[in-house]
Amino acid sequence: MGLSACQQDGVGLLDKAESGDMTEEKIFSDGIYARKYIANVYSRLPKGYARFSFAKTPVYLGCCTDEGQQGPIGMLTQALWFNEGTWNAVNIPTELPGWAQGWTSIRPANTFIQNIDKVPVNVQTGMTEEEKKRLKEEARFLRAFAYADLARSYGGVPIINIPLNSSSPELYTPRSTFDETIKYIVEQLDSAAMVLPANYRFTEPEEYGRATSVAAKAIKGRTLLYAARPLFNDPQNTNRIVAGEYDEGKWRVAAEANAEAIKLAEANGYGLHIEAKDKKSSYEKFFVTRVNDEVILSYMKPQDKNCELRQLPKRFLAANSAVAGYSLPTLDLVDDYEMKNGKSIHEAGSGYNEQDPYKNRDQRFYASIFYNGADYRGQKIETFRGKAGTKVVDGKDYNSTYVNTGFYLRKFVDVTIDPKKSELADHNYPIIRYAEVLLNYAEAMNEAFGPEVDGLGNGKTAKWAIDQIRDRAMQPALPSGLGKDEMRTRIKRERRIELAFEEHRFWDVRHWKDADSQKQVWLQVIEKDEKGKLTYSREKRNRVFEAPKMFLMPIPFEQVANGSYEQNPGW
Repeated sequence: MGLSACQQDGVGLLDKAESGDMTEEKIFSDGIYARKYIANVYSRLPKGYARFSFAKTPVYLGCCTDEGQQGPIGMLTQALWFNEGTWNAVNIPTELPGWAQGWTSIRPANTFIQNIDKVPVNVQTGMTEEEKKRLKEEARFLRAFAYADLARSYGGVPIINIPLNSSSPELYTPRSTFDETIKYIVEQLDSAAMVLPANYRFTEPEEYGRATSVAAKAIKGRTLLYAARPLFNDPQNTNRIVAGEYDEGKWRVAAEANAEAIKLAEANGYGLHIEAKDKKSSYEKFFVTRVNDEVILSYMKPQDKNCELRQLPKRFLAANSAVAGYSLPTLDLVDDYEMKNGKSIHEAGSGYNEQDPYKNRDQRFYASIFYNGADYRGQKIETFRGKAGTKVVDGKDYNSTYVNTGFYLRKFVDVTIDPKKSELADHNYPIIRYAEVLLNYAEAMNEAFGPEVDGLGNGKTAKWAIDQIRDRAMQPALPSGLGKDEMRTRIKRERRIELAFEEHRFWDVRHWKDADSQKQVWLQVIEKDEKGKLTYSREKRNRVFEAPKMFLMPIPFEQVANGSYEQNPGW
């Protein structure tokens, strides 16, 4: 049984175990139950896409950054009050990646690791000693992944690696230092990588989606990159719970870890997804192709049309559809897509025309953004409004009950299916993919050695990594001779574009201490006059971002009030 089906089949098993309806003794006396148990731990991986929901109106995490804006004005989602700053340690948006989610993965992983050896080898269930060993390391990976998610949000956290009950003294384990937390995560991932297969795609395709040694090395590389960034590697911060000992050498350590992940990935069939017959469509097709060589770890699920329902304008959906276009890209994001010639829109010689702004842009723009005049299944997107004082009717996709940004989100949408019908598509959420590993490597290499120095002797510079991604997008290679600061700016922009709406921007801006970019978003205003002429302008929408407090998330108040944990600064 494949992982996706097993996840569905095992839904509720952990709840039964934790409530006492099914004992651990019974679960770990049967290989079938044990497999369902670990599959349900997998189901607690990040699912991406719809992070915030109000009834059936999901909003993406990108709408809590300068990537996106929640559309409906009167829809009281947690994303709305997050952006307004009306939250604190008592009233935390529960749908953010956070404290509770981390521990609901760690707890069952601990139980599985402690008990899997009790499962009998059985011909009938097919359970072998080899499989038990592999499953234990999968649980170790899942636990390390959960700890890595906690560390990127909170800094140092309590390290608990045994099952607990309500009377366990370990419940009051204090927070470890940040460096201790990172060290533990790295050790656990290295352990898992020694046992897990590198790629199921070619050997056991029915197991595609499980943790692999490549996934372990890739998450290790990401974790060490985060640890090297300014928020956690700050010479002025002496609070060792929320920041590590300052060491510029952490950039090299991160570069080495990501180089290791790249080497292992390349040796085992991973790479950027490129469509052989139409390279231009490669980026777009990646997100709707279930099995491909770029995915290192994804949240596997059955086919659906949820992205289409959440992202498309209302007129393209069934009349009774409860959802429509709730996560809208901002002009901030759109402005960062380069021109086809590789220049930014603000750069001399770019050819950018603010009254014809969507012409000759990076191919990823067309794959990610529905703009005014864009085609969708033979019809044109209309996000303009009629000019004030005229009788011009608003565009079909301009919504007077929305904060209109001028755009809808195209990325993740399968334009080959008709959402008004029962047609479905693949929408597995990419938790980590090869392109991200290249970006992680580029950032670490640039900080450790500079843009074009082969500091690790593997022939792969920071520029090399970025150029791989740009080539897939059919963008020119970066110019030679950039300084470290210039390269840092280019890497950050490349990361923003390549990983848009994949739940990276929320953490990146915090780890880079980039508060100013999060204090407002810009909207594209498009007006049409009676002669049919379109005029483009911009409008600012303010947000609340309190720095440095909001660089880290607050530990829930009840966890601090009972004396268990030290609260993060400012909360």
